[in-house]
Amino acid sequence: MRTRRFRLAIVLVSAAVLAATLVVWRDDVGTRAALARTTAALGQTVRQQRAVVGQLDSVESAVAAAERRHQAAGAALEQVSAELAQTRGALTNTDQGVLFSSVAIEQLNTCLGGVVEALNQLAVGQVPGAVSSLNAVHQDCSTVAGAAGG
Repeated sequence: MRTRRFRLAIVLVSAAVLAATLVVWRDDVGTRAALARTTAALGQTVRQQRAVVGQLDSVESAVAAAERRHQAAGAALEQVSAELAQTRGALTNTDQGVLFSSVAIEQLNTCLGGVVEALNQLAVGQVPGAVSSLNAVHQDCSTVAGAAGG
């Protein structure tokens, strides 16, 4: 009877070990399946991360290029502003020169007109009229002579 009990005990222990092995194997298969799903999801996440990093690199390069263009445009704007200020100064001087030239031209025309009139009066013998014509344009002729350096 002992051997029978002993055999029964061995069969029961073997059955328990087999059942435990099946439970562990089933849990191991489930764990391996979960691990495979997790590994696949992690691989997809890594691929997505690499794609996003590539996009960020492209955006970063575009921003850097835009910054360089902005700085170049700012420098060009400063240069153009300086040139514009210089041109405005030159135009102001030119405007003043034109104003003085037009005044001098008007005075020169008045002076020459009076001299021509005086010469015509002298040609016909009107000396007092010629003197009067020269006296009338004397100031203009003096201004033109002074502006011409004479």
